[in-house]
Amino acid sequence: MGDAPIGVLDGIRVIELASVVSGPYGGLLLAQLGADVVKVESADGDVTRAWGPVHEGVSAYYFTLNGGKRSIALDVRQPDGLQVVRDLVAGADVVLENWRPGVATRLGLDWDELRADHPRLVTVAIRGFGDEGPYAADKVYDPVIQGVSGLAGSQADDRGPQLIQTILPDKLASMAVVQGVLGALLERSRTGVGRHVQVNMLDVTVGFLWPDIMRNFTFADADGRGHGPGRAGRTSSVFRCGDGRWIAYTTVSVADWKGMCDVAGRADLFEEYRSLGKRSAFVDEVSLELSKSFTDRDRDSVLADLHAASVPSGPVHMPEDILTDPQVLANDIIREVELPGFGRVREAASPVPLDRAGARHWVAPAPELGQHTDELLAELGRGPDDIARLRAAGAVS
Repeated sequence: MGDAPIGVLDGIRVIELASVVSGPYGGLLLAQLGADVVKVESADGDVTRAWGPVHEGVSAYYFTLNGGKRSIALDVRQPDGLQVVRDLVAGADVVLENWRPGVATRLGLDWDELRADHPRLVTVAIRGFGDEGPYAADKVYDPVIQGVSGLAGSQADDRGPQLIQTILPDKLASMAVVQGVLGALLERSRTGVGRHVQVNMLDVTVGFLWPDIMRNFTFADADGRGHGPGRAGRTSSVFRCGDGRWIAYTTVSVADWKGMCDVAGRADLFEEYRSLGKRSAFVDEVSLELSKSFTDRDRDSVLADLHAASVPSGPVHMPEDILTDPQVLANDIIREVELPGFGRVREAASPVPLDRAGARHWVAPAPELGQHTDELLAELGRGPDDIARLRAAGAVS
């Protein structure tokens, strides 16, 4: 399933009964570790197959979330389709879904019952809020979790609370899935028994806000004696250089701040904002003054001097700039390959390469809808006549 060495999860089969982001991204991360991930889709396919941009009939969203998987298309509402899922589960190590609470049981896939029949099975349920509680039944997507968790509130500016422009709670939940699955598989190697892994997007996002955003609420007996609700990196910001490009920086220590002011030629700034507390309270004013100080200098020359002075700083990239950043290239984070029918395609590597970057586990392209239906049915012992019957009845596609 790729051109890299065998992954650490080689031999582990994952059945993905999930759509959109939180489940599929978790499945992708497991595939990047070498797992055989079987994606179960309806005849219409994962909804992200229709999300733009679309190239040669394939959604970039779907393509980037589902590499390295095998797709089987079936109707779980039909008894025959449901039985195929049960058969897949019987031979699996991990099953993950991101349905709303109660859907698995209504479909006839109660995870407690399945684990009773297959004690080694690791089951994973991804929820927005959880299985219980006042919000549990609500329909939820990433922006809602950003709001409820305090994430959007922590990004408030003069316009009010602001959403982060990436689906962070979805992706945090996916990473938590991998953490839970790896822990459950490790324990199973000792006990022979699987576990149920419950991941709630609200939980992982609230937990993510420690230690920075929620730091002022850590010591309950000190409530009201801190500096108000936390915000991340308040000694950090960006400033603009004379060529119109931007630099991100942080000045946590006095030495950092001294180096910044020396490069800027602003001894007055050093004295006025020498206190970390004052730099934090007036970080926007500080950044404005820094921009004024570098109106006659280009970004790269400023960065060179800041790095020579050991000031933590770096270029502020637009997304397209990432493709040519020398450190990104050195890390081999993104590869570009020629794929028949698609032309040149870029993809991101596994975020956790093992045994140095040379052992990145690159996965195969995302599958077409139902591309592996016949292959997987044959692995389950279904013959050509039975497969034809299932297809004629609409149980599989």
